[in-house]
Amino acid sequence: MAAGTRATGPSATGEVVWVAGATGLTGRALVGQLLNDPQVRQVVALVRRAGSLLVQGAARPDSKLLECVVDYADLESGLALAPAPDLLYVCLGTTIRTAGSQAAFRKVDFDAVLAVVRAAQARGVQHVGVISALGADAASSVFYNRVKGEMEAALQALNLPSLHILRPSFLIGDRQERRLGEAIGIAAVQLLRPILIGRWTRYRGVDVDTVASAMRAGAHLRSAGGVRVSQSEQLASLQPEQGA
Repeated sequence: MAAGTRATGPSATGEVVWVAGATGLTGRALVGQLLNDPQVRQVVALVRRAGSLLVQGAARPDSKLLECVVDYADLESGLALAPAPDLLYVCLGTTIRTAGSQAAFRKVDFDAVLAVVRAAQARGVQHVGVISALGADAASSVFYNRVKGEMEAALQALNLPSLHILRPSFLIGDRQERRLGEAIGIAAVQLLRPILIGRWTRYRGVDVDTVASAMRAGAHLRSAGGVRVSQSEQLASLQPEQGA
Protein backbone atom coordinates (compact mmCIF):
# COMPACT_ATOMS: atom_id res chain seq x y z
CA MET A 1 0.00 0.00 0.00
CA ALA A 2 1.39 3.42 -0.94
CA ALA A 3 2.40 5.90 1.73
CA GLY A 4 -0.56 7.94 2.89
CA THR A 5 -3.06 5.25 1.93
CA ARG A 6 -4.78 2.95 4.37
CA ALA A 7 -7.52 0.40 4.06
CA THR A 8 -9.17 -2.49 5.80
CA GLY A 9 -10.73 -5.49 4.14
CA PRO A 10 -14.06 -4.64 2.49
CA SER A 11 -16.62 -7.22 1.50
CA ALA A 12 -16.36 -8.87 -1.92
CA THR A 13 -19.54 -7.30 -3.32
CA GLY A 14 -20.86 -3.79 -3.75
CA GLU A 15 -19.66 -0.60 -5.36
CA VAL A 16 -16.40 1.30 -5.02
CA VAL A 17 -16.98 5.01 -4.52
CA TRP A 18 -14.44 7.82 -4.76
CA VAL A 19 -15.15 11.03 -2.84
CA ALA A 20 -13.11 14.10 -3.78
CA GLY A 21 -13.27 16.86 -1.21
CA ALA A 22 -13.98 14.32 1.53
CA THR A 23 -12.84 16.61 4.34
CA GLY A 24 -15.16 19.48 3.41
CA LEU A 25 -18.56 20.27 4.86
CA THR A 26 -20.60 18.17 2.42
CA GLY A 27 -17.85 15.62 1.86
CA ARG A 28 -17.77 14.61 5.53
CA ALA A 29 -21.54 14.13 5.59
CA LEU A 30 -21.42 12.15 2.35
CA VAL A 31 -18.64 9.81 3.52
CA GLY A 32 -20.58 9.07 6.69
CA GLN A 33 -23.67 8.14 4.68
CA LEU A 34 -21.69 5.99 2.26
CA LEU A 35 -20.00 4.04 5.03
CA ASN A 36 -23.43 3.12 6.37
CA ASP A 37 -24.71 2.15 2.90
CA PRO A 38 -24.81 -1.66 2.48
CA GLN A 39 -24.57 -1.27 -1.31
CA VAL A 40 -21.15 0.37 -1.02
CA ARG A 41 -18.15 -1.97 -0.77
CA GLN A 42 -15.42 0.61 -0.35
CA VAL A 43 -15.20 4.37 0.08
CA VAL A 44 -12.02 5.93 -1.29
CA ALA A 45 -11.66 9.31 0.40
CA LEU A 46 -9.33 11.65 -1.47
CA VAL A 47 -7.63 13.96 1.03
CA ARG A 48 -4.70 16.37 1.00
CA ARG A 49 -3.35 15.32 4.42
CA ALA A 50 -3.32 11.90 6.07
CA GLY A 51 -5.68 11.63 9.02
CA SER A 52 -7.56 14.83 8.16
CA LEU A 53 -10.92 13.13 7.59
CA LEU A 54 -13.38 13.34 10.49
CA VAL A 55 -16.20 10.97 9.60
CA GLN A 56 -19.72 11.97 10.62
CA GLY A 57 -22.44 9.52 11.58
CA ALA A 58 -20.72 6.28 10.59
CA ALA A 59 -21.14 3.31 12.93
CA ARG A 60 -17.95 1.53 11.79
CA PRO A 61 -15.94 3.98 9.69
CA ASP A 62 -12.85 1.79 9.31
CA SER A 63 -14.68 -1.25 7.97
CA LYS A 64 -14.54 -0.09 4.35
CA LEU A 65 -12.74 3.25 4.31
CA LEU A 66 -9.62 3.80 2.23
CA GLU A 67 -7.87 7.13 2.60
CA CYS A 68 -5.73 8.34 -0.31
CA VAL A 69 -3.52 11.38 0.09
CA VAL A 70 -3.51 13.21 -3.24
CA ASP A 71 -2.11 16.31 -4.87
CA TYR A 72 -4.65 17.46 -7.43
CA ALA A 73 -1.83 18.85 -9.57
CA ASP A 74 -0.37 15.30 -9.73
CA LEU A 75 -3.19 12.88 -9.06
CA GLU A 76 -1.72 9.72 -10.52
CA SER A 77 0.86 9.17 -7.78
CA GLY A 78 -1.78 9.36 -5.04
CA LEU A 79 -4.24 7.14 -6.91
CA ALA A 80 -1.74 4.50 -8.01
CA LEU A 81 -3.14 1.78 -5.75
CA ALA A 82 -6.71 3.01 -5.47
CA PRO A 83 -9.32 0.55 -6.79
CA ALA A 84 -11.16 1.63 -9.94
CA PRO A 85 -14.35 3.54 -9.06
CA ASP A 86 -17.89 2.65 -9.97
CA LEU A 87 -19.01 6.07 -8.74
CA LEU A 88 -17.30 9.41 -8.16
CA TYR A 89 -18.68 12.20 -6.02
CA VAL A 90 -16.94 15.58 -6.23
CA CYS A 91 -17.41 17.90 -3.27
CA LEU A 92 -14.42 20.14 -3.99
CA GLY A 93 -14.87 23.85 -3.47
CA THR A 94 -13.39 26.89 -1.80
CA THR A 95 -13.95 30.65 -1.66
CA ILE A 96 -11.85 33.39 -3.20
CA ARG A 97 -11.14 34.68 0.29
CA THR A 98 -9.87 31.30 1.47
CA ALA A 99 -7.97 30.58 -1.74
CA GLY A 100 -6.35 34.01 -1.70
CA SER A 101 -6.89 34.96 -5.33
CA GLN A 102 -9.13 34.29 -8.32
CA ALA A 103 -6.39 32.17 -9.89
CA ALA A 104 -6.05 30.01 -6.77
CA PHE A 105 -9.83 29.66 -6.56
CA ARG A 106 -9.96 28.44 -10.16
CA LYS A 107 -7.29 25.81 -9.45
CA VAL A 108 -9.64 24.19 -6.93
CA ASP A 109 -13.11 24.77 -8.37
CA PHE A 110 -12.20 24.14 -12.00
CA ASP A 111 -8.78 22.51 -12.45
CA ALA A 112 -8.95 20.05 -9.55
CA VAL A 113 -12.54 19.06 -10.33
CA LEU A 114 -11.74 18.39 -13.98
CA ALA A 115 -8.56 16.49 -13.08
CA VAL A 116 -10.25 14.04 -10.71
CA VAL A 117 -13.17 13.44 -13.07
CA ARG A 118 -10.77 12.69 -15.91
CA ALA A 119 -8.81 10.31 -13.67
CA ALA A 120 -11.99 8.46 -12.73
CA GLN A 121 -13.17 8.40 -16.35
CA ALA A 122 -9.87 6.80 -17.40
CA ARG A 123 -10.59 4.04 -14.87
CA GLY A 124 -14.09 3.36 -16.16
CA VAL A 125 -16.30 5.28 -13.75
CA GLN A 126 -20.00 4.86 -14.55
CA HIS A 127 -21.48 7.85 -12.74
CA VAL A 128 -20.20 11.21 -11.52
CA GLY A 129 -22.02 13.49 -9.09
CA VAL A 130 -20.58 16.98 -8.62
CA ILE A 131 -21.51 19.93 -6.45
CA SER A 132 -21.67 23.17 -8.40
CA ALA A 133 -23.54 26.25 -7.19
CA LEU A 134 -26.81 28.08 -7.53
CA GLY A 135 -26.43 30.57 -10.37
CA ALA A 136 -23.65 28.70 -12.17
CA ASP A 137 -23.38 30.18 -15.66
CA ALA A 138 -20.38 30.22 -17.98
CA ALA A 139 -21.55 33.57 -19.36
CA SER A 140 -22.03 35.21 -15.95
CA SER A 141 -20.33 38.51 -15.14
CA VAL A 142 -19.84 37.20 -11.58
CA PHE A 143 -16.48 35.41 -11.39
CA TYR A 144 -17.63 32.71 -8.95
CA ASN A 145 -20.71 31.81 -10.98
CA ARG A 146 -18.73 31.95 -14.24
CA VAL A 147 -16.09 29.47 -13.03
CA LYS A 148 -18.78 27.11 -11.79
CA GLY A 149 -20.54 27.34 -15.15
CA GLU A 150 -17.31 26.73 -17.03
CA MET A 151 -16.65 23.71 -14.84
CA GLU A 152 -20.08 22.30 -15.63
CA ALA A 153 -19.54 22.82 -19.36
CA ALA A 154 -16.13 21.16 -19.25
CA LEU A 155 -17.56 18.10 -17.49
CA GLN A 156 -20.43 17.81 -19.95
CA ALA A 157 -17.91 17.89 -22.81
CA LEU A 158 -16.29 14.73 -21.43
CA ASN A 159 -19.38 12.71 -22.45
CA LEU A 160 -19.45 10.71 -19.24
CA PRO A 161 -21.86 7.74 -19.06
CA SER A 162 -23.86 9.56 -16.37
CA LEU A 163 -23.35 13.03 -14.85
CA HIS A 164 -25.38 14.59 -12.05
CA ILE A 165 -24.78 18.29 -11.35
CA LEU A 166 -26.15 19.69 -8.09
CA ARG A 167 -26.60 23.43 -7.62
CA PRO A 168 -27.24 24.01 -3.93
CA SER A 169 -27.83 27.39 -2.34
CA PHE A 170 -26.10 28.34 0.91
CA LEU A 171 -24.88 25.18 2.67
CA ILE A 172 -25.95 24.68 6.28
CA GLY A 173 -23.98 22.33 8.50
CA ASP A 174 -21.37 21.98 11.22
CA ARG A 175 -18.37 23.80 9.83
CA GLN A 176 -14.97 22.97 11.27
CA GLU A 177 -13.89 26.57 10.74
CA ARG A 178 -16.11 29.24 12.24
CA ARG A 179 -16.20 32.50 10.29
CA LEU A 180 -18.16 35.57 11.38
CA GLY A 181 -19.43 36.24 7.88
CA GLU A 182 -20.71 32.69 7.47
CA ALA A 183 -22.37 32.78 10.91
CA ILE A 184 -24.18 35.96 9.92
CA GLY A 185 -25.12 34.43 6.59
CA ILE A 186 -26.59 31.32 8.22
CA ALA A 187 -28.60 33.44 10.63
CA ALA A 188 -29.92 35.59 7.78
CA VAL A 189 -30.84 32.54 5.69
CA GLN A 190 -32.74 30.99 8.59
CA LEU A 191 -34.51 34.27 9.33
CA LEU A 192 -35.60 34.76 5.71
CA ARG A 193 -36.58 31.14 5.11
CA PRO A 194 -40.34 31.58 5.82
CA ILE A 195 -40.69 34.33 3.19
CA LEU A 196 -38.59 32.63 0.50
CA ILE A 197 -41.47 30.98 -1.35
CA GLY A 198 -42.45 30.39 -4.95
CA ARG A 199 -39.63 31.22 -7.33
CA TRP A 200 -37.53 32.36 -4.36
CA THR A 201 -37.56 28.90 -2.75
CA ARG A 202 -34.25 27.97 -4.35
CA TYR A 203 -32.49 30.68 -2.34
CA ARG A 204 -33.23 28.97 0.96
CA GLY A 205 -30.24 27.43 2.68
CA VAL A 206 -29.92 23.67 2.27
CA ASP A 207 -28.59 21.21 4.85
CA VAL A 208 -25.46 19.31 3.85
CA ASP A 209 -27.09 15.98 4.75
CA THR A 210 -29.80 16.77 2.21
CA VAL A 211 -27.19 17.52 -0.43
CA ALA A 212 -25.31 14.31 0.37
CA SER A 213 -28.51 12.25 0.12
CA ALA A 214 -29.37 13.89 -3.19
CA MET A 215 -25.92 13.03 -4.56
CA ARG A 216 -26.42 9.38 -3.64
CA ALA A 217 -29.93 9.38 -5.10
CA GLY A 218 -28.56 10.63 -8.42
CA ALA A 219 -26.41 7.52 -8.73
CA HIS A 220 -29.50 5.32 -8.66
CA LEU A 221 -30.85 7.18 -11.70
CA ARG A 222 -27.73 6.61 -13.78
CA SER A 223 -29.28 3.85 -15.90
CA ALA A 224 -30.91 6.61 -17.96
CA GLY A 225 -27.46 8.04 -18.70
CA GLY A 226 -26.74 11.56 -19.86
CA VAL A 227 -26.67 14.75 -17.80
CA ARG A 228 -29.01 15.65 -14.95
CA VAL A 229 -29.01 19.09 -13.30
CA SER A 230 -30.73 19.48 -9.93
CA GLN A 231 -31.47 22.96 -8.57
CA SER A 232 -31.34 23.70 -4.85
CA GLU A 233 -35.10 23.50 -4.31
CA GLN A 234 -35.20 20.03 -5.91
CA LEU A 235 -32.57 18.41 -3.70
CA ALA A 236 -34.84 17.53 -0.78
CA SER A 237 -37.04 15.44 -3.10
CA LEU A 238 -34.11 13.27 -4.22
CA GLN A 239 -33.72 10.35 -1.85
CA PRO A 240 -31.57 7.21 -2.14
CA GLU A 241 -33.33 3.93 -2.71
CA GLN A 242 -34.80 2.23 0.36
CA GLY A 243 -32.09 0.38 2.23
CA ALA A 244 -29.27 2.34 0.58
